[in-house]
Amino acid sequence: MQVKLIMPSGSSSIITLDKSIRVGQYFTLSELANNNCQESIKYIISPKQMKFIEALDKHRAWYKKPMRLSCSYRSPSWNKQVGGKPNSLHLKAQAADVQIGRCTDLQAEHHAARWQAICELMGEVGEIGFYDWGIHLGLGIEYSAHFYRFDNRTRKG
Repeated sequence: MQVKLIMPSGSSSIITLDKSIRVGQYFTLSELANNNCQESIKYIISPKQMKFIEALDKHRAWYKKPMRLSCSYRSPSWNKQVGGKPNSLHLKAQAADVQIGRCTDLQAEHHAARWQAICELMGEVGEIGFYDWGIHLGLGIEYSAHFYRFDNRTRKG
């Protein structure tokens, strides 16, 4: 699988990695990569992205259940095709959509409080969103100086 490796200096190179390689404690490259796009680059590894993986691992450890990712990295064309925002953190591989099913209000509160604490621990501003299919987790937002939460569930409760 071809991956774009971005160094702290900003320079980058394209490398090939086995898709079964672990990125962090709980997730494989295949789970994080954009396997739907037509582009050859399926994932981005950068210092900020690795910070996101560390935060995602912390959230997974807290959750104590498997978290199936439907989307982490999106290429610009795939992001546009699925209706993603032009400044989506998915474009930088700093977000993940986690298929855990619809959260109750109490579960949503717990996920939001934990993700916010993790983001603050990492020294980053984060975001969490709730959908009927699960949650969106993002780290390193630039559009707000404060933790951002949104709720797109069709029914609350």
